[in-house]
Amino acid sequence: MIDLQPVLEERFGMPVWLENNATTAAIGESLVGVGAWASNFIYLSFNFGFGAGVVINGKPYFGSHGNAGEITLYNDEESINRPALRYLLEELHQKGVQVDSIEDLRLRFDPNWPGVDTWLKRIQPTLDRLVNALSGLFDPQAVVFGGQLPVELGKRLIAATTFWGTHRYNSPPPRPRLLLSETNGDAAAIGAALVPLKERFFV
Repeated sequence: MIDLQPVLEERFGMPVWLENNATTAAIGESLVGVGAWASNFIYLSFNFGFGAGVVINGKPYFGSHGNAGEITLYNDEESINRPALRYLLEELHQKGVQVDSIEDLRLRFDPNWPGVDTWLKRIQPTLDRLVNALSGLFDPQAVVFGGQLPVELGKRLIAATTFWGTHRYNSPPPRPRLLLSETNGDAAAIGAALVPLKERFFV
């Protein structure tokens, strides 16, 4: 892979920041959304694909190689059962529901469409595993369900998500709040626009 940042900086003669959409969405959420009350949270970005952004102590966490939030706990067989919206689109098309794109899905989503319940049942175990893993690893205040996720679909996902088991002392630890994005607009676009400000002024 080519690191485009230095190439673009040399070409344009000014600083350039490159992040994936889940990370920029998490940055946007930290500045104008959940970050108003939570300094530690995970942002789940439901788009054509599926990824996450991590915010620790109010700052995005990138990892040693810039890959923090890349969700790799699913093997090849499980991949189609992860909650990427592309697979919901495929399920809807198989049931005869005409949805043109992920954005069309977001704007016109109907929870009564045939195929929605089938998809939810299929992906819930993998989503549960992810949320439980993130809860244990990062102990966040919140797990934000965002990206291009339709509101009603997000509510159903949150309602169905289950935290597993009890603590070894029969007293479960505090769990993160599961909630929809609190940004007013596209968190990824907002985050991308605010990255230079955050890097230069909100340090």
